[in-house]
Amino acid sequence: MPYNVRLAIRLLLERLFSFVLKLMVILNFIPWIWMVVKTYTYRFGKWLLRHLTHLCQLQRIIYGELPGSKRIRLVEASLRSSRSDVVAQALKNLALKVDIGYFDTRNLRRVEVSAAAHAIANAKGINIKCHTGFVPKLADCLEMMYSYEDLRMKLENTRAIRYAIENNSHETKLLEIWKNFMYPEELSGRKSRQWQYLGFQGNDPSTDFRASGELGLNFILYFSRTYQERAKQVLGVSNHPMYSFPLAILMIQIGETGFQLFRRGQAKTHFYNRHSTILSLDEGAKAVDFITRAQGLVGIFYDFCCVLLIEFTRFWLSKKPKNIMAFPPIYEEFVNMINERLKDDESMLLMDIQTI
Repeated sequence: MPYNVRLAIRLLLERLFSFVLKLMVILNFIPWIWMVVKTYTYRFGKWLLRHLTHLCQLQRIIYGELPGSKRIRLVEASLRSSRSDVVAQALKNLALKVDIGYFDTRNLRRVEVSAAAHAIANAKGINIKCHTGFVPKLADCLEMMYSYEDLRMKLENTRAIRYAIENNSHETKLLEIWKNFMYPEELSGRKSRQWQYLGFQGNDPSTDFRASGELGLNFILYFSRTYQERAKQVLGVSNHPMYSFPLAILMIQIGETGFQLFRRGQAKTHFYNRHSTILSLDEGAKAVDFITRAQGLVGIFYDFCCVLLIEFTRFWLSKKPKNIMAFPPIYEEFVNMINERLKDDESMLLMDIQTI
C-alpha cells in the first residue's frame, strides 16, 4: 500500500478516535446538563407562578387541592425540598417531638404543629392576617405527616418485642385468640394439636411469632376481637375442603406485609385519606390522655391489615388454587395488586359488609 494512502488512513482513524472521545465526554455531561436545565426550569416556573398569582407554592397546593392524600403528599414534597433553614428546622423539631412522645397528647401535639405552621408561613412571607385559613390547613397537613411517622415508630417498636412464654400478657392474648375464634370449644392444654386448626404450624403457636414479634400477635387478637363474626367466617373458609390455607400463618404474613407497606411509605395514600378520622382520634379526651390516640392510631394500621386479610381471602378463592403450593405466587400477585391500588391518590382500604 502506498505511503500516502497509509498516512491518509492513519489521519482518518486518529480524527475518528478523537471525535469518539469528544462524543463520549459530551454524552457523560448530558445527564448533568439535563439536571441543571430541569432544576432551573423548575425554579423559574415557581418564580413565575408566584409573581403571577401572588401565592407561594404551598398556598397554591393548599388552596388548589382538596383535603386528603394528594394535598398532604404535595405539601410534604414541597416542604422537604425547601432550601429554607427555618422550614428544615421546623420539620426537624416536629420529628423530635414525635420521638419523645409529644404527639400522643392533644394539647402538646397541636401546640407544636401550630408553632411549626406559623414558622413556615413567616419563612414563606405569607400574610396570615389576610390568609387566615392557611395556617390551620398547613397545620393539619403537618399533623398528618408526623402522625404517620409516629405510627411507623410505634409499629417498629411493637414488632421488635419478641414473644416470650414467661410474659403473662403474651400468654393471655394467645388464649383470648383461641376463645374468640373457637368458643365454646375448650383448649385441651397450652400446647395442643388444636392450634393447628387455627392455622398454626405446630402444637406451640408461640414459635410462629418469631419474625413478627408482638405486632403479629396483636394483629390476630385485634381481628378476632373487633370483627369476631368475620373472623369465624374467615376461619371456616381457611378450612375449605378444596381451597384451604393456614389462617394464623396468613394473618402473621398479612401483618408483616402491612408493616412493610407502612415502613416504606406506600400506605401513605390510605393513611392520608383517613385524615378526618385520624385528626379527631382524641377529640373529647382529657388533655393529659396519651392512651386514647395511641390506641386509635395503631388501630388504623390493624384495620388496614384486616381489610388486606379479607381481600386476600376473596382473591385466593377467586383463583381456585389446585393446592397450597400455589400460595406464594398468588400472594405475590395480590401484594402487587395492592401496591398498584395504593398509587391512586383516592385509594383508601376500608372494611365492607359483604360476605366472603
